[in-house]
Amino acid sequence: MAAPRQLVREQPAFHLCRERWDPREVEVLDGLEVTTAVRSVCFAMRYAPHQDAALRVLEMAYFDDLVTVEEVREWASMHPSYTGIDQCRRAPDLADENAWSPMETEMRIDWTLVAGRRPLTNRPVFDLDGRHVGTPDLIDPFARVVGQYDGEVHGTSGRSADDVARDEAFEGVGLRTVIMTAADLRDRGSYHARIRAAYRESALAVESDRLFTMELPPWWKPTFTVAQRRALPAGQREIWLRRGAPRTG
Repeated sequence: MAAPRQLVREQPAFHLCRERWDPREVEVLDGLEVTTAVRSVCFAMRYAPHQDAALRVLEMAYFDDLVTVEEVREWASMHPSYTGIDQCRRAPDLADENAWSPMETEMRIDWTLVAGRRPLTNRPVFDLDGRHVGTPDLIDPFARVVGQYDGEVHGTSGRSADDVARDEAFEGVGLRTVIMTAADLRDRGSYHARIRAAYRESALAVESDRLFTMELPPWWKPTFTVAQRRALPAGQREIWLRRGAPRTG
């Protein structure tokens, strides 16, 4: 809760913010005065406990198309002396606008640390005839490695037949799959080892094994950025933004 003066006391139900604020950054939503999306997102990033947490905040704001990269950068540049502004300012350079869950962010942070390369998030893969092979959680197209998170959303009794079929489809076009499981959240060592192994195997592959492309066919509508998604008419949003299972984590 933010107020221009000390009008209420701290209570368990809410947290009082005594930071500077601009009345122009307030809008009315369902009869309630709230701060604008960009200010709220930047506030959460600035006060996040660390940079990775700020990154998760931003990517989930991107998921809901609340802010764009440009909006965040502009807000940060206009408030250079605010608490935590450096953390807020760095986040857009580290973020992917197309992450669909907090766990994809977790996967990518570790992946980048281990492999020294930042994979793309939720980019469609096609075979050389233009057929859609699948959309992996993560992909490094140059190294020919994809990543999939296998958590509770996929069920608790092991990988489903659909999961296995998808992995086989990626393998069929020359991609190696790295799986991160819910158990890896407690100990990242096994996940890191799988990343390294996939890159070693990929380095031994011959170019003729590359039977996929990232080039979009004419019928595919790109929705990789907030701007692209905001530009979609309502009917097309229903078609192109069915982004899988609910977010977890």
